[in-house]
Amino acid sequence: MIFLIIFLFLPSEQSLIKESLDLLDLSEHDLGYGKRWPREDSFRLEVINRLMDDPLSIPDHLEEILSELNLNRIGRELGMELKIEGGRGDPLTELKKRIRSGDSLIRSALAGLTTAELESLLVQIPIIWADEDDSLDDTLKAVLIKGVVIDTGFEWECEDILRIAKKIEVEKIISAGASLYELIPDLIRWVDTLSESLPSMLEVGGYKVVIGSRGDDRYEDGDIIIDPGGNDRYSGGAGIGLKKLGMIIDLEGDDVYDSDRFGAIGGGILGVGIVYDLSGSDRYLGLHHSLGSGLFGLGILEDCAGDDSYEGGFFAQGAGNFGVGLLIDRAGNDRYRIYCNGQGFGSVVGFGALIDSSGNDSYYAGGKYRHHPLLPENYRSFAQGFAIGWRPHASGGIGILYDGGGNDSYEVEVYGQGTSYWFSLGCLIDRAGNDRYLATEYAQGAGIHYALGYLLDESGSDLYYSTHGPAQGEGHDLSVGILIDRKGDDSYITSGGQGVGIFNSIGILIDGGGNDHYFTYEAGLGQGSANWRRGFPGLGLFIDQGGEDVYPFDKAGDDRVWFQGRYGVGIDINSLKVEVSYPIQPEDTAGLDTLPQDSLIKELFERASLWRVRENIELVDWARNRLKEIGPPAVS
Repeated sequence: MIFLIIFLFLPSEQSLIKESLDLLDLSEHDLGYGKRWPREDSFRLEVINRLMDDPLSIPDHLEEILSELNLNRIGRELGMELKIEGGRGDPLTELKKRIRSGDSLIRSALAGLTTAELESLLVQIPIIWADEDDSLDDTLKAVLIKGVVIDTGFEWECEDILRIAKKIEVEKIISAGASLYELIPDLIRWVDTLSESLPSMLEVGGYKVVIGSRGDDRYEDGDIIIDPGGNDRYSGGAGIGLKKLGMIIDLEGDDVYDSDRFGAIGGGILGVGIVYDLSGSDRYLGLHHSLGSGLFGLGILEDCAGDDSYEGGFFAQGAGNFGVGLLIDRAGNDRYRIYCNGQGFGSVVGFGALIDSSGNDSYYAGGKYRHHPLLPENYRSFAQGFAIGWRPHASGGIGILYDGGGNDSYEVEVYGQGTSYWFSLGCLIDRAGNDRYLATEYAQGAGIHYALGYLLDESGSDLYYSTHGPAQGEGHDLSVGILIDRKGDDSYITSGGQGVGIFNSIGILIDGGGNDHYFTYEAGLGQGSANWRRGFPGLGLFIDQGGEDVYPFDKAGDDRVWFQGRYGVGIDINSLKVEVSYPIQPEDTAGLDTLPQDSLIKELFERASLWRVRENIELVDWARNRLKEIGPPAVS
């Protein structure tokens, strides 16, 4: 087991592999994770089964997903074979065809439900992810059935919803949405060529299709809306994805998307909701089941440029449950805020992802529903690369938060940041930047109760803080938690965590280099530790690959190996101090010797007055020495 771990993450450290095998021999024990996990759950994703049997393949598997992030690949992760329409004829003709075929697919997907079952499901959907103590709980039951006379006083159990879920062919709904989404580039090129006679409207198979103007427009309804320009506002039921197709394409302008409807702003409930915004700094003000969320359907929100702001309630910003939810932001310094259950959230047969390509971004989830009775003063988040099943009835899904670069801030309270619960996979991947990860409990690469959690930070000097563990590369109860930070001077603070496997779990923390600071205060639960339960061990592995580091207890330290509990090991190597130099660049001094003395003194003084840090140090010292050589003329 240790050989596999070291080989996967540190392929160049052959000596470390041999030393670890000698120090920690688990050959007499079979951790037996695959054998111990029950298989009778009919909602279990095959990929979850496979990753649980081979949890060390998680990093490679996630890289494969991110390198091929399209709806076909996502469908395969959920065990679905999508059928996406092809064809590249006249865009308007193709749009009409896909509206009709997509609507037919949605109707077919729901055909297995009786009218009573469908109406009852619509009563229950708004409260699936609502807080059970929310005073609006009963009111929410009526939001999707306005105008329908139905008793909303009944209660469904999880088994009731799961029984109905088996009758819905969700892959047909996702296929319908994927076919519409694939047509967007052609529609953009087509609308861009239209004359100034806009706006226009047409009806296609019961759908209202609106082509907007190049000015500032306001939309409160319309099923398919394509707007070529202007600072526009979308509210009410515009582009809503409830039991049908809904789509908004906006080509230009600083736009506002503002709706408190379920399934609005890229939300799909028993249907498809898509928002695609090509440019501008936009504001997205949604409530629940919005902003790229799919429940028994597909929801996509994609923004291609600008400094954007996203606000949602619960189940929003890349959330999938019996479906797919995607929020994709391709550029800008963005702000994300929700109550809970979002920002890369997956549950039963669900895939939810928030993908942000670049920029200095801020993520926050919480502040609405308290996590009582365990932590009544704190709020629950269930966000930022988090996935959860319906314990003990059904396995969960996949939740991913990916950030491509920038100095980012991630803030949750309870449950989040590359963490999962009950037969699920939650992950957070950040490629670059000096980032801050703030949490209260169950966070930052933690797997809880038969689950897989993963956090990868590729570079930058980062701060990881969680008030309580499990956190920072910790597995709890037949789970796996992994945190990998490849570069930078990092700081890790939590009560207990950092490469800890408790109750027959695997916990791994690997820091690739830099002068790092580690702090924990729970005895025996930090920097490589594990315990023995149920007659077999867990595994806690902590590896620091370089730099001058600070540890909270004496036996840990630079260039040492230490043990804690049953099969917990810490390894620190390559702690030589790295001297960084910034030599003077030729362009900093080019041409100075050809200047008259007065001009030379002025140029030297400018360089000598720079802030003497980092790349300026040698240049400042050189310029000051040259001024000294010149003497009295420089002084005067």
